[in-house]
Amino acid sequence: MKEKIVFKSAVSPTLLIPLFVRAQESKRSDAILYDEMAEKLLDAIDYDFSNLTQNYESALCCVVRARYFDDCLVDYCSKHSNVVIVNVGCGLDTRFQRIGHKAKATYYDFDLPDVIALRKKLIPESEHNIFLSGSVLDSDWLKFLYTKHKNDNIVFVFEGVLMYFDKKDVIHVFNNISSHFNKGELYFEMFGNRVQASGIDALEGFNVSFKCYVSESGDIANWNNSLQLVEQKAHTDIRPERWGFKGVLSSLSPKMATQEGSLFRYRITKTDHL
Repeated sequence: MKEKIVFKSAVSPTLLIPLFVRAQESKRSDAILYDEMAEKLLDAIDYDFSNLTQNYESALCCVVRARYFDDCLVDYCSKHSNVVIVNVGCGLDTRFQRIGHKAKATYYDFDLPDVIALRKKLIPESEHNIFLSGSVLDSDWLKFLYTKHKNDNIVFVFEGVLMYFDKKDVIHVFNNISSHFNKGELYFEMFGNRVQASGIDALEGFNVSFKCYVSESGDIANWNNSLQLVEQKAHTDIRPERWGFKGVLSSLSPKMATQEGSLFRYRITKTDHL
């Protein structure tokens, strides 16, 4: 019997977009990433996914960011021991199932209580893949993680999350993380001012909108001086052949590409512990 899903938050239903996109991508012979669990989840959920009309470029953004963050985590785990990966606003992401065998770590999937309740029905929890519920704007989840993992190397992944918050809330989250941890990394996606002007087609039919936009890494440095840029990638930098003419154009004008959107990788460098 398929699982009927009901969400309490206006943002929570958007978790279906990346799930649908990853499952569709996984079936391609030239897939950017393979996600068998996403394919199975699509079959297990009672939802009319035909409502998720996807622009090709929006779908590619979802896929390349998942692949980029996967690769970053595999790279980080190859160079560090005692790694803890926190997937913030995880939705029905299946990162542990995709790369857990390559990126040896303790994985936490964190989201709002209704999302975690759904996740527990559909995806098995284990000692290496632990589910947490709460609000990202609170401190309880960070206090819990600090108590258990203050000496570990911790990586926070915000995949398709932060753009739904006001800038002041994003700054609050970054400050909260850096006040608890003094080593590890932070990965997130942000769209830039060119997208802000034109809007997001993927959100049609959802009662939500993006609120926070960032084009330049220097903006983040102004928000929090405990974060040191490791890498900034435009979406079109990843598998440029799949982007067609836009990929070629972006390679000729990197500045323009990052003004549309970027994938950021930051290092947490210092803090005054609580």
